[in-house]
Amino acid sequence: MEGRIKILLIEDNPADALLVQETVDHEQLDFTVTETLDEALEQIRQTPPELILLDLTLPDSDGIESFDTLHDHFPQLPVIVLSGHEDDALALACVQHGAHDYLIKSAFNGEQLRRAILYAATRTRLMQSHQREEALRALSSHIQEAREAERVHIARELHDALGSQLTALKLDIHWLGSRCKPVPEVEQRLHAMKQLADELIQTTRRICTELRPALLEDLGLLAAIEWQTEQFTEHSGLPCSISVTPEAEALCTRCSPAESLTLFRVLQEALTNIARHAQAHAVTVQLQHLSEGLQMVIQDDGCGLNGSPSKTRAHHGINGMRERMTSLGGELTCLSSPGCGTTLQAFLPIPSEL
Repeated sequence: MEGRIKILLIEDNPADALLVQETVDHEQLDFTVTETLDEALEQIRQTPPELILLDLTLPDSDGIESFDTLHDHFPQLPVIVLSGHEDDALALACVQHGAHDYLIKSAFNGEQLRRAILYAATRTRLMQSHQREEALRALSSHIQEAREAERVHIARELHDALGSQLTALKLDIHWLGSRCKPVPEVEQRLHAMKQLADELIQTTRRICTELRPALLEDLGLLAAIEWQTEQFTEHSGLPCSISVTPEAEALCTRCSPAESLTLFRVLQEALTNIARHAQAHAVTVQLQHLSEGLQMVIQDDGCGLNGSPSKTRAHHGINGMRERMTSLGGELTCLSSPGCGTTLQAFLPIPSEL
């Protein structure tokens, strides 16, 4: 167990307090002692401990009320009750109310108390770690949703505003050409302007599609993947082949909008990383049915991933993909070594039968 455990011992008898500390004298334990419940509550507010050892009989509180008051104020803190009375009913009540353990002062030895402290602290740290992971995962999911919403907004603005303006510009160029005298230099310039306007319109459409893949809604996941790989080959010059099993094709049609978007974004990020970092000569994308789910495998024959600074962005991209997959109950694995290319395996659990 890493790090010292900060313990608050609430005990009004100095002799008992000293005995407890000497009994469990251990390099991992760091004790603070208070004699009343009010002092303990103030101490916790100022410096929260990881664990509390509580004597139920205090100058300002007594019995189960001592535990209940403490637990009501700080329910997240684990409490081990130390009592001078062997009272099964009281022990059961404390545990039912949330105590981690109930120990009799005259009955326990140093090893028993130390073990109880370590178990309680370890269990609490694991729970806190799990809660932090869940909170980070929820935050990551929220950020992804916000990013997708912003992408939709930008795509709509590009399509409705810039797209219509470019179309109007192209029409005006055509209008000018129809009314100008046939001067070669003017005709060449107008022709170049038309070509530029066409290219800008096509670029705007491509950006809109990448930001908001309408193909997912209109034609489904498989069509969107095929389009994305074609765009990748067109812009990178790298051949990218697709292999789809019949079972996987059927599963693609059963993907929810969120699942389809997640797999599509994973593919986008993976192909972007390959184009920027992999120095590859070819890429393959496979969709296959595997263990009651859909697996997408993206493989390149490039230089592979390593820990160099030039690969930092690629590693961040993989972490982002992994978070996307995890948020839907899936998983992403990355197999890579220097000079041997990289294989990404993205798996989503999708039942083969409804």
